[in-house]
Amino acid sequence: MTRTTAAPDPAAQLETALTNAITGLNDTLSTLRRRRHTLPATLTARQLLDTLPAIRRNLGITQAQVARHMGISQSALSNLEAGNSQFTLSQLTRYAETLGVVIDFTLTAREAAA
Repeated sequence: MTRTTAAPDPAAQLETALTNAITGLNDTLSTLRRRRHTLPATLTARQLLDTLPAIRRNLGITQAQVARHMGISQSALSNLEAGNSQFTLSQLTRYAETLGVVIDFTLTAREAAA
């Protein structure tokens, strides 16, 4: 009796590959969150946003990976990093958290010019 082997189901193979890729990305992000980065104690929001891309590059993370985690497009993140768009504290916090950077905010009022 000859036994025939069914051809692999392409849809099942694709689903498995995507599941493995997502699991790998989640594992990478979890590892990054456990790392803590120390930044100077007094940075403005703009200075922090100028620092985050360098941290991202040093960690070997792409804009696309960060953007996907933040729920924005890669081009939106690119514009954010380049200073071509306004950002919210929520976006800044999500970006930092994706890289494992913890932000403690201290808000102060600016003194009026005399």
